[in-house]
Amino acid sequence: MKTLILDDDEIFLAVARGVFAMLSFDDVTATIDPETALKAVTSGDIDLIVSDLNMPGHDGFAFFKDLADANYDGALIIASGEDKNVLASAKQIARRMRLNIVGTISKPISVASFKEIVEAAKIYQPPSPPTAPNGAHSSLAGVTPALVYQLQVNTFSNRISGTESLLRAQDAHGCLTGPGPLLAGADSNHAAITLTRQIIDIFCTEVALLRRQGCTWPFSLNVDARPLENPDFPAMLRDHVNKHGLSPDDIVLELTESHMPEDPSTLLSAIARLRMAGFHLAMDDFSTGAASFDILRDGAFSEVKLDIDLTRSAAESEASRAFIRNLADIANNLGLRLVAEGIETEQDKQLMESLGVRHMQGYLFAKPVLFDALPPLVHRFMLGETADA
Repeated sequence: MKTLILDDDEIFLAVARGVFAMLSFDDVTATIDPETALKAVTSGDIDLIVSDLNMPGHDGFAFFKDLADANYDGALIIASGEDKNVLASAKQIARRMRLNIVGTISKPISVASFKEIVEAAKIYQPPSPPTAPNGAHSSLAGVTPALVYQLQVNTFSNRISGTESLLRAQDAHGCLTGPGPLLAGADSNHAAITLTRQIIDIFCTEVALLRRQGCTWPFSLNVDARPLENPDFPAMLRDHVNKHGLSPDDIVLELTESHMPEDPSTLLSAIARLRMAGFHLAMDDFSTGAASFDILRDGAFSEVKLDIDLTRSAAESEASRAFIRNLADIANNLGLRLVAEGIETEQDKQLMESLGVRHMQGYLFAKPVLFDALPPLVHRFMLGETADA
């Protein structure tokens, strides 16, 4: 792994270099200068960065912003002498910047603790670019929508309780990438509606096939907010669902607060129409903002999905744990299904269970797969095999 250490303490740099040498890291750059560090990131494939927080002139938070702007996709460790609340906050800030934070370590460090967190970083591998069949190269031109599916599990009963469909872009070679190219092309209301219709048609076709193969739990679909402003949207959606032999009761429509219409009355009317048509509605990426509570209070939702940053922060933040615990009580009292996303370890699962969350989704249970790979995955899950089996 190519490693970079940024710290204004020469003694720390020497200790860190020594630990990396013990772990057979033979390509380590150490510097006290943030500008030099950023040049190393932009000019080379750095796999791991260890960064201080409190540095004169250009501190760690400014450096994190530099990393995010440079689209750094390697691992990050924060090493600092600040108190645990500042470290916990820095970890969440890095996550909100979409950096792959492995963990934090308090100074003065011990060699054992530093070695442990660096070993954890060795497990992390930056996401590699998708490869197309037969070595073909992916092209962003001419991509079409495709869906992958991820299981949701009721951990109290250890049964599958739902499946979320996730949008991907697929090129002519069958190579899948993130949905960015598709969403960038849907930059007008007309384009967004056209894309939404395509996605709904794919979704209904595949879900109908999956239900005939025994996948009888609800399936979730993320819906762009702009089509909701059209009063004919619920009828159009219901017609698509009926055409494929499905029931609206089989479908959960996920709405994300950040992508909702500016006019709350338009949104709330659309939600009410969809519920009257028989669909379930989920508020996706629910967080601690006042707007989230207002929309949840006034909207006819049936499900709430916790923001992934909120669930990940629960391990370090008592405030996050208290918020999730109270929300679980509220959801239970209101008859809402509460789902935690981003569950990757057994410790994540146990923590959410202790806070009263029953339904979970994440790599601990299964990675997203194409629809034809879902039934075999379900079979393995029911046999008690692991997500990677």
